[in-house]
Amino acid sequence: MDAHLLLCDAAEVVGNRVFVLGGGWTGCSARIPGMAVVVLLDVPWDQANRRHDMDLALLDEDGNPVSAGNPPREVRVQGSFEVGRPAGHPAGMPLRFMQAVNFHRLPLEPARRYGWELRLNGEPTARASFFTLRDK
Repeated sequence: MDAHLLLCDAAEVVGNRVFVLGGGWTGCSARIPGMAVVVLLDVPWDQANRRHDMDLALLDEDGNPVSAGNPPREVRVQGSFEVGRPAGHPAGMPLRFMQAVNFHRLPLEPARRYGWELRLNGEPTARASFFTLRDK
């Protein structure tokens, strides 16, 4: 499956369109009030009408899961999806799946590197890295 992650300030999927606010960045303040990750997947024709598991996790620069809350829990979103073949879709052409996941007040530290890792059906599929700026 071809997968892409886009970091942005906020995002929403409506119909077959993604609406992005402040997208494409790789650096941000550690005190960023909100962040979104847009997941774009091109599902192969032969993988349609099948359930796929998805796991999106925030990792620190050492590859360890980032935790937040009380009690602390890993910052991750897990779920499953299934893409059907709509009428009129050309045979053999991949099917697009889009998901926008918005987060608020993540526990980020200044001057650190982080990454969102996407796993599909248990396999690492895409990663989007970013860094936080030093506090002034």
